[in-house]
Amino acid sequence: MVIDGRNVGLAEEDALRAFRRACGQPGKTVPAMVHVILGDGRMVTYMKEH
Repeated sequence: MVIDGRNVGLAEEDALRAFRRACGQPGKTVPAMVHVILGDGRMVTYMKEH
């Protein structure tokens, strides 16, 4: 999955917090790997721990 946060100026800290929150939701399916394009154009990748 790729999330493009450039238009909203997404910060790395906010992206990580949202990914962790999504992974912690019971009954919700989160892809094993999520790529996020940050507001400054960098890309970070988050992987679910098993």
